[in-house]
Amino acid sequence: MKRTASLLMIGILLCAGCSRKVPEVPEVPVTEAASYTEIAASVTDFGFRWIQQNGCRSKLEGGENVMISPLSLYEDLAMALNGAEGATLAEALTVMGAEDLSQMSAISLYKGLKTVKIANSIWVNETYGPLDKDFRGRIQSFDAEAQSRPFNEKTCKEINQWVDKKTDGMIKELLKELNPASAMHLLNAVCFEGVWKTPYTERDIDEETIFTSQDGTEQKVTGLYSSTDGRYFSLQGADCLVKDYQEDGLAFVAMLPEEGTSPLELLGRIEGQQFTQALKAAYSPDTLYTMIPEFKFDCTVDAAGDVQDMGMHSAFEQSEFTGILENKTALGISAITQKTHIELDRTGTKAAAVTDIELTEGAAEDEEPDIRRVILDRPFAFAIVDLETGMPLFLGAVQSIE
Repeated sequence: MKRTASLLMIGILLCAGCSRKVPEVPEVPVTEAASYTEIAASVTDFGFRWIQQNGCRSKLEGGENVMISPLSLYEDLAMALNGAEGATLAEALTVMGAEDLSQMSAISLYKGLKTVKIANSIWVNETYGPLDKDFRGRIQSFDAEAQSRPFNEKTCKEINQWVDKKTDGMIKELLKELNPASAMHLLNAVCFEGVWKTPYTERDIDEETIFTSQDGTEQKVTGLYSSTDGRYFSLQGADCLVKDYQEDGLAFVAMLPEEGTSPLELLGRIEGQQFTQALKAAYSPDTLYTMIPEFKFDCTVDAAGDVQDMGMHSAFEQSEFTGILENKTALGISAITQKTHIELDRTGTKAAAVTDIELTEGAAEDEEPDIRRVILDRPFAFAIVDLETGMPLFLGAVQSIE
């Protein structure tokens, strides 16, 4: 019988083999000397692998807009895996590109930003008893609120209120109902609101711009034009724009594929390390003509199958999450859902993500002037990235604008 525990935020790497030595679990895995930069490259690779999996691919093939938060899913999984052991933990570390729990859990240190808010919470079904004391010690750096509640309609409403608050109202509902047989929900929320470093003026805005969607339909949109702002790089034949936000060293990155190439095809060619290297090589040409359309959309991705396709199998097939509850009940992941929201306009960008990982008792079933142009008047991929590491907080594609 399935039982559920949810994690918010955050996708995953292929299993290179599960014969590696099972790591010992330290009591408190994150030390004061640790930094999120230790694991940022793995989060980036994780994100680009995830968006190529079926949960995202099927939506992109259908012409939908897609956005995921690699950061959110990675942190949510990392929190849960502090209660795993044996093959489940060893396999997960391989998939997530981490040497041990300490390195994986260092992602919890990405905080203290002005424009990014990250929150974690754990909702335990009171019939399963309290959290394990050692588990609570290991996840101290995640600053997770822990609640023990009956899994009923009232608690479901409380969880949705938490999500609404932690995403500044961008995601109002995560769950329709709570399964009373579920063990717990571990939630992670990421919320971002950034203002452009170089603002657009009225003369930069054209409300009669035409955007050609993935199915060939011409759509009238509001275009934001510039020839004096941004940096450029090329990646897998795509023309790419980097536009900075005012604070926190974050930027919006747009990737416009070659004519005749879809965002899905482009994303399928990109690896995390490639992206990071290309981003760091971005430069300011003599002239850079750009247009970004204003857009807004919501996205929901069922990531459970994607995570398994990336190599994390035993977390679903076996019950080795035995270190979360005080009574040592063996849990397994039965579902992973991520909801996201993004709004980009002339003032800046707002984005949010919530990742829900459900844990159940037992196993789950199965020399001339350098002139460049990045005119986003057709489908394109995008990311909101930490410029220091290249780590994407959000990653997605715009194929149609309502």
